Amino acid sequence: MSWRNLTWLACTLAAGLFISVPAQATLLGVESNPNVWPTNPDMFSSFLTVNYSLTGPTTGVLTASGVTSDYFDPEGNDNPVMDSWDPDSQIGTPGSFNLTINLDTDGTLLSGTVSFAAADGVWDPTLTYQILPAGTLLEGNLTAFGFQGGSRQTGWGAFDFTFDVTGGELANVYGPAAGTLLNTMDFVFDGSFTSNFTVPGVGVADTVMEVVPEPGSLLLMVFPALGLWWGAQRRARPRGG
Repeated sequence: MSWRNLTWLACTLAAGLFISVPAQATLLGVESNPNVWPTNPDMFSSFLTVNYSLTGPTTGVLTASGVTSDYFDPEGNDNPVMDSWDPDSQIGTPGSFNLTINLDTDGTLLSGTVSFAAADGVWDPTLTYQILPAGTLLEGNLTAFGFQGGSRQTGWGAFDFTFDVTGGELANVYGPAAGTLLNTMDFVFDGSFTSNFTVPGVGVADTVMEVVPEPGSLLLMVFPALGLWWGAQRRARPRGG
């Protein structure tokens, strides 16, 4: 491969940093990279019922609802501040998880929202004082969606998605962007959105913070590629007699 081709390849890869893919037939990778998806903060939701219904010849709506019971703080000390069964954790009445995603039947994200709420707030382990008030903990609009059909070979069905944080008591903790990995915990979803399906009350989900690269970090990756391109152009120019 010539120097010029290598340079154009570098520039293309750099430009790709600014392009987001709204949906894909594999998982996006939420939680897979700790540098992008730190372990904490993390909200755990369970007993999720996942339902998909066709709304037209080429469109459908995916919903999930259940309980949000745990919130792990961002200090990395693995102490939940909301849990309905662990006596060593901060305890509150389990709240709610609600997800709505409008899709094309090929799995392309059209629009979506997600919200998490605490029924009576978040409390310390002894229930002596309230850490967060009752109400919405986090909510947002979906920006990307991935999925994996379940099988005996690949494991349970799963969905993951990223969203822009638009509000909630934990908005300042999570920052502008977050993501959720939802496992169906069974094989009902086979990867197809061309027919209706329901996964009753067994799904679980983790919602974590997304570390968005600073503009300066992106520029540090792009400028070297531009420098390579500029250098190649100089070498390619015919020299004057």
